[in-house]
Parts: sequence; C-alpha cells; structure tokens
Amino acid sequence: MTTMPTGPGHDPKERRQAILVLAALAVLYLLTLNNQWAIEPDSAVYLTLGRSIAEGRGMEFNGGPAGGIPPLLPVLIAGSRLLFGPAYWPINLAISLFGLGTALLAYLTVRRLAPEVGAGDVRLALAALLITGSSARLLVDSTRILTDVPCTFFVALGLYAFVRARQGHWAWCWAGLGAMLLATAARLPAVVILVGLFVGLALEFRREGYRRRLLATLAGMVGVAAGALGWWFLVRGRSIGGPDYFVTIFERFQFGLRERWVQLAEGPFRLPGALCEAITGQELQWFNVVPTSLILFGLWTAARRGQWVLVCPVIAFVAFLLGLGGSAVAPRYLLPVMPMLVYALVVGTVEAVARLRRRAAAQSPERVGRGRRVALAVVTAFCVAVSLPKDGREVFRMHQPDFYETYEGGKWKGKVDLGAYLASLRETGKAAPGDRVLAPAPAIVHYLSGLRTDSEIWYPEVNRFFGYGPPWSPTEFARLAAAGSWRFVVLPTNKGTWSEDAVRAIQATGAFRLPPERFRGLVLYARLPAEGGTVSRAP
Repeated sequence: MTTMPTGPGHDPKERRQAILVLAALAVLYLLTLNNQWAIEPDSAVYLTLGRSIAEGRGMEFNGGPAGGIPPLLPVLIAGSRLLFGPAYWPINLAISLFGLGTALLAYLTVRRLAPEVGAGDVRLALAALLITGSSARLLVDSTRILTDVPCTFFVALGLYAFVRARQGHWAWCWAGLGAMLLATAARLPAVVILVGLFVGLALEFRREGYRRRLLATLAGMVGVAAGALGWWFLVRGRSIGGPDYFVTIFERFQFGLRERWVQLAEGPFRLPGALCEAITGQELQWFNVVPTSLILFGLWTAARRGQWVLVCPVIAFVAFLLGLGGSAVAPRYLLPVMPMLVYALVVGTVEAVARLRRRAAAQSPERVGRGRRVALAVVTAFCVAVSLPKDGREVFRMHQPDFYETYEGGKWKGKVDLGAYLASLRETGKAAPGDRVLAPAPAIVHYLSGLRTDSEIWYPEVNRFFGYGPPWSPTEFARLAAAGSWRFVVLPTNKGTWSEDAVRAIQATGAFRLPPERFRGLVLYARLPAEGGTVSRAP
C-alpha cells in the first residue's frame, strides 16, 4: 500500500469552529426530540418486536416468530423499554444521537481524506460537517424509529475506521468490521457496502508489509458478510406467521417483464434527484444536474488519488439500487452512503475550480486557493439553505399540542384512535388477544391494539406492500369479510364510491353489529355473536 499521511494536524481555530458547528447541530437535533411516535408502518413492526423482546417472548410479531428481520433496532427498543418503560423519548433520543454522530464521523473522515487530494487548506471537513448535519433528509429520518439512521451511523463509523486503518493504524480494521457487522444487523443491504469496502481495500493494497494484516481484514469482511447472509436465510426459514423481511424486499421490486425494463430504465433518470434529496431533502428539479456532476467529478478525483475505500462502496451500493429498479432509487435507500456523497460533493467542487483555473495557478496560487474557498462556501451555503426550511418545519411539527392532528396532515389520526379503541376492548375483556382484525395498515393496528391483524384480502401480491387497491369489488369484499373468521373488519371511508358501496354491502350481510364505530377515514365493524351467544373467534 502506498504511504499515506497519518492524519491532519490540529488547527486550534478549526477545532473551535468545528465545536461551535457541532454544538449548533446538537441544539437542532435536540429541538426535534419529543415523546411521540412519528408513525411509519415499518416502525410499527420494530416497536412490536422490541416490546416482544422486552416481555421475554423473543422476536414475535402478530402471533408468530419474525426472526428474519434484522435485530439491531428491536434490541435497542427492548433495552429502552426495560430501562425507561414504554416512553418514546429514549429511543427517539438514541436515533437522534445516531444522526448527530453521523455528521461528526463525516467531519472526522473528511479531515483525514482531504489532504490526500491536496485540499486540506480549504476547510472541507467543516463543510462536510455543516452539509451532513443540517441535511433535512438525515434530520427528518432521525425523528423516525426506523433502521435508516442507525445503519448510516454504523456505515460511517466503519468507513472512518477503515480510513484510519489504511493510514497505518491497522488495529482500526477490527473496529471497522464490528461497525459493519452492526450496520448489517440494522439493514442487511449494508452487506453490499461491505463488499465495496472489501474491493476498495484490495485495490489500495500495495505495500508488502501489510499483506498479512490485509488478508486477515479481508477474511474478516468475508466472514461478516457470510455470517450476516447465513443468519438471515437460516432464521428466515423459521419465521412462520411474522413478516418475512427477505420476501418483502424481494417481492417489493418484482414486476412483469415489461414493467421490469421500465423500472430499470427509470433508475438512471431518478438518480440525480435522489442523490440531491439524500443530501438536502429536496430534489432540486432540473438544477440537480449540477450537484450530481460535482459528486461524479469528486468520485473520479478520489479514484485518481487512490481513495478506493470510499469510491467502491458508493459504486457498489448505487449499482445495487439501480439493479433493483427505479423504485429502489430513492433518497431513503441512499442514506447509508450519504456521508460519502457529501465528501464527493465538496471534493468535486474544489477540484473543479482548480481545473478551471489551472492557468492562473501558475501565476497566482493564492487566487486559485481563494477561488476554491469561495466555491466551497457557496456550495455549503446552498445545501444548508435548502435544508434549513425543512429542518425548521420538522422542529415545529414535533412539538404540536395534538401531535397526530398535524403530523403528516392527520394521516394517521384515525388509525391511532382505532388502535386505542381496540386496545381498550382487549383490556376490558371485550376482545381476546386471539381475535383477528382485517384492516389496512395492519402493522400499526397490531402494535397499538395488541390484537392479531390481517390484510390478506386487501392487498394480494405486490399490492399489499405498496398499499394499492382495494382490489375487490364492494360486494365481493363484503362476502369475503363475512365468510372469514375476522372478529373485526375495518373499512376505509376515503375510497370514494367504493367505500360507500362496500359499507352498504357489508351491512347487508347481517354478520356485523350496527351501527359501526367511526374514526377519521375509517369505520369499524364488529362481528355479531354466533348461534349460542358466543362471538366467532379465530382458531
């Protein structure tokens, strides 16, 4: 491996600036902290699993094992419940700290990489800290109980550790391996990033003295990847009745042959907007071509300087998403490599200025250096200015008195009230834990009510993942609901004439108690007792 600098010096002025910026970002992230659940269907699954682990039932969801879901976030939620009870603020705080830690790791990584591209004098690290920390995408996702931000943090930690290792501190390799193991325990697609790191280290290997250490590191990477994949497929086979993570991801991106080609063709066109939104929270319309070009130029510059440990993970992960199709080329899925994209953006900016002013460099290097600093300041200010309005809106939304009335326009208010109502029936003995509920957004209803939920006739095949539908005619839906073993049936009232016809059809079956309970956007029907005075229950 070629000789690398062991690390940048510590400029007291830059250190003070970094501390001030980090303190300001810490205040911003703390302002988003609350004791509410920012509802997402996936987060309902993780919260249910965390509660199950805390109660000693293991990874159980909806009456069956769900071992195929990566365990990191459920374990964190279980620890939060055991230490602080069912309050949301501890796990919200943990996710926010992961987001803030990602910004800090971006700063530390860029400080070590910037001197290798001859840009150690233009405050690239401070720019990376500002852009990453103020990113609306990172901040908003840090308020959600999802795996995105924890995975991003551990990927950033793994990258930092491997950067330290390539500069001669090979003991950091084991910290990098541990971080990537945790990243795969948060989201399994992090294995793709690990493969990219594997290739990057292999490409950078030049020095004979590091052969054994490098081989040990690469073998460890293979072990982590193989172990994560082996665990996934092993426990997936034991998941009966719970959500199957692998099948969910696989089927989510399955389409017919024609649709598949359309999705593959859409991916590259969606990539510029997704890259910009991953960094700033905005697609930036046609202007996204400019940041995307700077990112590509920055990756090319990093590759020319031999920084394959950063370039290869980005290439591998983006290629992986493009291979899945246009639906996968989304800002949320790009978040794990966002700190690497920020590095490419800032390096591409200063290098582009240096290239454009190559002639002036021979006559006045100071002018070129000043031009690079100005360009970097403009790009940094632009990214921060685009993100800050969304950041402010998120802070405002997190502290509304009636949180679910305003959160996402009240989208989840009806389901929250429905879940609370069903939970009260279960607590008072009017509903049993084995009773089944046919409802849209089944994970949310199951988490809030503790009853078993189902959506089989709502979203068959791909529709059950995207929420398209309902697929049945109102009459057919009512017939299936009446003939099934569901104790409760939930209908949406926002499907236009379908909802109106379905309400009349299900009332005409005579199988459900009237009048139904009504919530915002939903109506709940309870099955009438069977002959003999008992309510029909699921076996």
